[in-house]
Amino acid sequence: MNIFGPIILLTAIAVCCSGQGGPEDCMGARCETYEHINTLWCHRDPAKYCQCRPNSGTWSWEPRVMPCAPGTVFHFWRQVCVHPSVRPDDVCVMPEEEDEPTSVMPVCDQVPCNTREEREKLSCHEDSHQFCRCRPLSIDPVTWAAIAMPCAQGTAFSYRHQTCFLQVVWTNSCPP
Repeated sequence: MNIFGPIILLTAIAVCCSGQGGPEDCMGARCETYEHINTLWCHRDPAKYCQCRPNSGTWSWEPRVMPCAPGTVFHFWRQVCVHPSVRPDDVCVMPEEEDEPTSVMPVCDQVPCNTREEREKLSCHEDSHQFCRCRPLSIDPVTWAAIAMPCAQGTAFSYRHQTCFLQVVWTNSCPP
């Protein structure tokens, strides 16, 4: 019987997973305000992100590391995991590392993101195959802007239903 197989496996697991990629690698994550708690934060590993979760022992919130689906990476501006080709390199750069991101997100200038209600409601975009969603543009301080988000192929955005519908049953419900 070979006892070295299980020992090598346990050693590999310990080396791979000990203290790497934990909450200490969350970039700028704060869980102090409603705005912070409802923001997904960057992690040093692009295949992960940080989400504020309740700590049952202290009745406070703390960042927890969450995985993206296999083959995807976290996009801070879009607040979702995306294909790596969609994510700019500077999307999670902290302010002390670089003052201004060099990539430009498609911003919906006409949509305000000042109040909680405005940030939670999806808005119409001039292209019915997209919609506008308020998302944080900077990490510190958190600055919100409405970003153009795509609907899935073959669908169009319904303001009334706050989601994308199949085009064959879609009717325009955007306010004038």
